[in-house]
Amino acid sequence: MKKYISLSILAILFIACNDKSTTNNSFEKLSKTQSSIAHSFKTIDSLWNQGVVNVDQFDRFISEALAFYEKYPEESLSPDMLNNAANLSLTLANYYKQLDNDESPSNMAKYANQAITLYDLIIKVYPDYKHLSAVYLNKAILYDDILGDKASAEQEYREYLHKFPNDPANESFGDYLQNDLIGKSAEEIYDSFKK
Repeated sequence: MKKYISLSILAILFIACNDKSTTNNSFEKLSKTQSSIAHSFKTIDSLWNQGVVNVDQFDRFISEALAFYEKYPEESLSPDMLNNAANLSLTLANYYKQLDNDESPSNMAKYANQAITLYDLIIKVYPDYKHLSAVYLNKAILYDDILGDKASAEQEYREYLHKFPNDPANESFGDYLQNDLIGKSAEEIYDSFKK
């Protein structure tokens, strides 16, 4: 009987050691991936602070963030990675909206749709995400300011207000809806408050 118990303990220890090496290997891969993504983000941030929009660097980070999510969906950083990728997509959509060239409209639409897809993914997969209110709000702003889709913007603002009644920005955006300011320029909004 002792022989069987000893063999069982040895088998358990062997399996545990093998699992530990697999876990360590997975941890090392995860750490390297996180390090690579952090480096990409620092590069983007540094360029952004210099007033430079490097679309290739943005795209690289977005691709790395999506790959990270696909490989590690349960990792606590995954929703943050997706949110950063969505926010960078929103930034690129806005960047292309400001440019005045032949490629701007198609690139703006590409990045706006990418941001919406990523925001929707976060909402679906991570319903308890700590920054979910910002996800809803950014999606509404994207429809409003970048795409000029008043109906979708209003729907998104209302959903945000409904889901996050205690969010600090709620009152401002409630007034925004109540005063029918969706789709208005900054000048039109300013003029409406002067009246």
